Amino acid sequence: MAGIEPLIDLYDAFLLDQFGVLHDGEQALPGAIDALSLLAAAGRTVILLSNSGKRSAPNRERLARFGIGPDLYADMVTSGDVAFEALRRRHDPLVAGLGDRCLYIGRGQDVSAVAGLKLELVGEPSAADFVLLGGLDANDESPARARTILDAARRQGLPILCTNPDLVSLDGAKRFPGPGQLAVEAMQAGADIRWIGKPWPRIYTTALALLPPGRRVIGIGDSPTHDIAGANNAGLPSCLVLSGVHKANVTAPRLIEASQLPTYQLPSFAPTASGDALRH
Repeated sequence: MAGIEPLIDLYDAFLLDQFGVLHDGEQALPGAIDALSLLAAAGRTVILLSNSGKRSAPNRERLARFGIGPDLYADMVTSGDVAFEALRRRHDPLVAGLGDRCLYIGRGQDVSAVAGLKLELVGEPSAADFVLLGGLDANDESPARARTILDAARRQGLPILCTNPDLVSLDGAKRFPGPGQLAVEAMQAGADIRWIGKPWPRIYTTALALLPPGRRVIGIGDSPTHDIAGANNAGLPSCLVLSGVHKANVTAPRLIEASQLPTYQLPSFAPTASGDALRH
C-alpha cells in the first residue's frame, strides 16, 4: 500500500493534521505511529496543525494517551492557540473590537481555551459582547443549544469567533456536526462570523514561523475543505489522506474546486516499504 515514504526525500517539514489522520478521538489510527516514527528517524520536522478550539496542552496530553509522544513531533499549533494569542494581544483587526464579555461554547465545562485571558465569561447572549465557538459535545443536545445561542447572537448583531472551523467532528465511530457547520449555518442566516483555523492564513503563518527559512514544507490532512485548501492557499504542496473523517464521501473525482485539489493523495497515513505516493 502506498504511504508517506516517497515524500521523505521531497520535503523537510510536514504540517500534519491530527483528527482523522493520526487518531479518531479514541485511539491512534493504524500505521500512524509507524509513519511518525519513520519521519522522525529520517530527521524530518513534524508540526501538528489542528483545528481544535482547545490549546495545545490538552491535545498533547490526549495524543500521549494514544501512544503519540512528544518525541514523534517537533511542535503543535491549534486554532485555539492562535485565538488565545490574538485575544491576548488584541493587535489583530479580527479581534481588536470584540469587547471583554464573552459567551464561550466548548466541550463540557472545559474553559481552558480562554483561561488566563482578560475576559468576563457570561452565560447568555444578552450579556455578551461576542460569542466564542470553540467546540461541541458528542451528543444531540450540544449542537441544538449552540444553534439557539448563535441565532440569538445573530439577532443581536454580536460577532461570533469560530475557533474550530471543522464541519464534521469525530469521536471514535461517532460523527457529529462540527462547530464550523453551525458557524456556516449562522453565517448563511446573516451572522458576523470570524474564523480562526484552517483554511484561513493565520494558523499557517504561525506554524511556518516555527521553521527555518528555506525548508521544503508540505501540508497533510484528510479534509479538502480545510487541510488541502489551507495548504494550497498558503502556497504549499498538499497531500490528501483518503482514510480519515471524509473517507465515506471524498474521492478524487469529486474534488472539483481548484483550491481543494491536492498535490498528492494517500490511502492512509502510513509508511510503506515500496510503492509511490499517488500524485493527483
